[in-house]
Amino acid sequence: NASDDRAKTQLMNKVRAATQMKSLFGSDSRPNCLVIDEIDGACGGSEGLSTIQALVKLITARPKASKDSEEKSDSKKSKKEPVLSRPVICICNDPYAPALRPLRSIAKPFTFKKPHRSKLVSRLRDICRAERLNCDLSALQLLVDTLNCDIRACLNMLQFAKNRGKTLTV
Repeated sequence: NASDDRAKTQLMNKVRAATQMKSLFGSDSRPNCLVIDEIDGACGGSEGLSTIQALVKLITARPKASKDSEEKSDSKKSKKEPVLSRPVICICNDPYAPALRPLRSIAKPFTFKKPHRSKLVSRLRDICRAERLNCDLSALQLLVDTLNCDIRACLNMLQFAKNRGKTLTV
């Protein structure tokens, strides 16, 4: 969650750590997908634009030619920036926040519409069955209405109820 770490150094350290993670199970050598939620929240404060610029620099970095690599490896002072070879998904509420301008120039934006109430209730009901969470239809309808069809909020509430061993009823 980018809005939790608004400082450039904190966010970039987490991004770098995430890009270096490997699968614990199996020998899958494909890179992980990096998801940064609430990227527009990271834009707050004086470091907002520099955070986005650092992220853009990391995303657009290209591998150096082998001759350059050898020369730079001799120099102990040079910091080797990793090349990002994985998809990066940035989620935001305000894609037109001024600090996101550098990111918009390299990103492919997707806009999602709010789901229909009945479809969301139906899908949540399927999830509850799969997760063995007891709930009645009217409780799910109330949940969806209360949370204004926000899928993430609904899933978070269901996860909370499941972890507490609760049954959803009205």
